[in-house]
Amino acid sequence: MRLLLSKNLVESYVGGLISRFQVKRRRSVLFFDDIIADYARYCEDSGHWNMMLSAAEEAGVLMARLFIPGYMKTMPPSMVFNGPGKLIWKRTGLLSDIDFSIKDGTVRIETKDEAISDVIGCNSIAAGSWMGAASFLMGKRLALESISYKEPNSEYVFRVTHDPPRVPHSKPKERYDALNSYRMEEGFSLKDAISAGVIRTDGDLMYFRGRRLFYSENTLFHLLSKCPDIGRVSVISARFFDDIIDAEATDKEKLRLMKTLLQSMGWGITNSIMKENGDVRVVLESPPVGLQVAENYKFLVNTIHGYMMAVDERFVLRDSVYAGRKLTMDFRRTGRTR
Repeated sequence: MRLLLSKNLVESYVGGLISRFQVKRRRSVLFFDDIIADYARYCEDSGHWNMMLSAAEEAGVLMARLFIPGYMKTMPPSMVFNGPGKLIWKRTGLLSDIDFSIKDGTVRIETKDEAISDVIGCNSIAAGSWMGAASFLMGKRLALESISYKEPNSEYVFRVTHDPPRVPHSKPKERYDALNSYRMEEGFSLKDAISAGVIRTDGDLMYFRGRRLFYSENTLFHLLSKCPDIGRVSVISARFFDDIIDAEATDKEKLRLMKTLLQSMGWGITNSIMKENGDVRVVLESPPVGLQVAENYKFLVNTIHGYMMAVDERFVLRDSVYAGRKLTMDFRRTGRTR
């Protein structure tokens, strides 16, 4: 990832990241492997495997349809996956290797060191994402036959059906680009976070205090926000951050770290205001929008709520509103004498 930044293949600015690979430019984000992996496992264990698979498939189809250049769409899927796709996914730390093959109506995708899978093994998010992208490129919907994981390798086997791929409604690309536009601001960016040692790199991988980050376009997070028990993300997030933020730091120092992380990971220009009564307002200006028709920031909001709970377990989310390209969250500190 440091190499991508140095070669300007990823533009880093305050509150945002822009990919500049062979495929079309797009706004991207960093996120924590552990949080999304633990949420996937929780939902799958709660009987929502198919819903998670469907959300990830939808994201895979949308990204393939809008981001893969026209000339690549005419290439055999194996050439896209094993050529430019592999190069991009390796450079962004999503995986270290991938192989796509098709024989007798069966598609096989093998990966190594894959984000999320390295945390929880077989999962619906990785399976659905590959299924959606491959379905779109092949022009036929795939059906999942099997998944296997033996560290560090994952294998996905799909059956090619006679049905066309399920292409969901989405924003026009022009509107998506306009809503993801940004203005240059003074402040902390990903390059600054790496220089200051807040975020560390190891080859193509990035870490915050030993926890792996993965690099992705953000549509998946909006689609996962429709899944049941989305409020569970706040509990998972609170446990995650409780283990890694400094318990001896003051509340203001912890809020400053949250701002640093959100901005450097591409989630928007961030401001937090602590009121005299201890309540906190967090505002993200120009957070990234997804390809889906309507924005749904519940996954992100609950992740931030979890961080606030790690700051003080008495924080509850009072309200969150997205309007005018600003996401505003109000947190109240309960259980105190007023």
